[in-house]
Amino acid sequence: MQKNKSNLKLIALVLSMVLLLQSCKAYQNKTVTTEDALLTSKGIKVKTFNNETYQFESLRKEDGKLYGIAKRKSETAKKLIDRIIVDNPSSKFVKILLPDDFVKEIHLQRKGTAVKIITYTGVGILAGIGAILIAFMLGQ
Repeated sequence: MQKNKSNLKLIALVLSMVLLLQSCKAYQNKTVTTEDALLTSKGIKVKTFNNETYQFESLRKEDGKLYGIAKRKSETAKKLIDRIIVDNPSSKFVKILLPDDFVKEIHLQRKGTAVKIITYTGVGILAGIGAILIAFMLGQ
């Protein structure tokens, strides 16, 4: 019985790690122009001239001004609360003004390779745990 409990703890730990890895976001190393960032629907990371980093769902340009769209409860929205322009309580997003002297670098979220690697690694780990459990159950 004691061995089963330790196996369950190991399984819980591995599953937790897999879930945590799948929730991380990877961004491209190269910077992109504002125009390129406006054309994408991927996540966007903005680095400021103060070397602070903020994550946005997307960027928009309206009347010549740049805005970042962030989730209402995100760290970005909490840190930039004084720059929020549109705060509709029924929406889960807020619109944040990003002046020209604010944005230093823009990086796009890397969706393809990183997500595939993490997903396949997670599936491989789960398959391995399943095989170990089946072997353990058949051995008893």
